Formats: sequence, structure tokens, C-alpha cells
Amino acid sequence: MMKIDFHIHSIASSDCFMKIDKIIETAKKRGLDGVAVVDHNQLGDFKQKFDDGFALIRGEEILTRGGEIIALNIDERIKPLQSIEKTVQQIKERGGTIILPHPF
Repeated sequence: MMKIDFHIHSIASSDCFMKIDKIIETAKKRGLDGVAVVDHNQLGDFKQKFDDGFALIRGEEILTRGGEIIALNIDERIKPLQSIEKTVQQIKERGGTIILPHPF
């Protein structure tokens, strides 16, 4: 079983001050096998990788008109403030994985 945190922000979000390298270092120290870095309404400019048993997953936390949705494994940013249905449709069209972290 792998332990992965699917809801981590980086310095690219206004509510975090950690760079990707520090996130990876901290996650490994805490016994995680991976993290998904999902900044607010933007994709990180790093490559996904699975290296030395640690998964670094790229995604985006998208603000919709009905709450926030996480999109994992996408290569193109999703426009914020759309309906939930349209956002989900666009994530699926891009082959992404959907997580509902804390909808309103």
C-alpha cells in the first residue's frame, strides 16, 4: 500500500511557501510515498515522475461556481469559475483524474 497526499500546495499558491524540492523532502521524512501538487487555478511547471519509489503528481485545484475540484494528470490548465459540470467535462476530455477535496 502506498501513502500519498493528493492535496498539497506549493509556493505557487498564496497559502504555501514551500518549493517542490522541500515538499518532496518533507513528505519523504514523514513517510509518504508520493504527493500531488495541486496549486490554486494553475499547473506547476514541473514534470510528473516516479523516482526511487516516490511519486510526484502534477495537478490543479480549480475553483468552480460550486466548489473546488482537483484535477490530476492533466497537461493543460482548466479555466476557473465555470460550472462543476463543465469543469468535470474538461478534466475528463484531458484524461485527468477528479478529486473533490472540499466542495462548498
